[in-house]
Formats: sequence, C-alpha cells, structure tokens
Amino acid sequence: MKQVGSLTITTPGEREIAMTRVFAAPRGLVLDAHTRPEPVQRWLLGRWALRALGRRSPGLNAAAVRVARRLAESPDAAPRWVGKDALKELTSPAVTRRPAARPRTARGRSSR
Repeated sequence: MKQVGSLTITTPGEREIAMTRVFAAPRGLVLDAHTRPEPVQRWLLGRWALRALGRRSPGLNAAAVRVARRLAESPDAAPRWVGKDALKELTSPAVTRRPAARPRTARGRSSR
C-alpha cells in the first residue's frame, strides 16, 4: 500500500490496482466527476493546464492562447466554456505584462 497525500493506492490482485481518495465534497458532485466528462474537463483544462502553462513564459502563453481560442469556438458547451474562461486570464494585462521566465539550471532551479 502506498499513501500519496489523501490518495491510497493498493494492489489487491496481480492485474488490479485500487485507488481510494476521500473528498471533502458533496456526494452528487463526486459522482458527477466520475460519470460525466464536463466537470473533469472544466477542472483539468480550465483551472489547471491552459492557465498554468500560459503563465510560465511568453512562448507557452502564445500556444495556450491558440488552444483556448480553438476551444472557445467549439460547438460543444464544455470546451467552449473552458476556452473562454482561460482566454480571460491568459490575455489579461496581469499575465501579458509579466517578464519572461528566468532560465533554469539542470536541477530546475533559477539561475539567479
């Protein structure tokens, strides 16, 4: 058994992995997260991937903005929402005025 934060991973059988996590959320919301793709798309794309990558450097920001624009034009509601929501932050003055990221060393630390 391995404990990672609030996630417990066990291997009950030769070809089986069980992951258990306790959520501080209403049962209905947790069920939706496991049975409908829309909440997962919003959480992973809208709140993490595009925004986080787009804040890392000007080059990644440009790439994230292109993806967000493509999502914002989607005929499906969930990707369209994710794209529009990400565009608000990625094109905001607070993000676009940020200086370029400092170069990293081989160990991942800032060179300053």
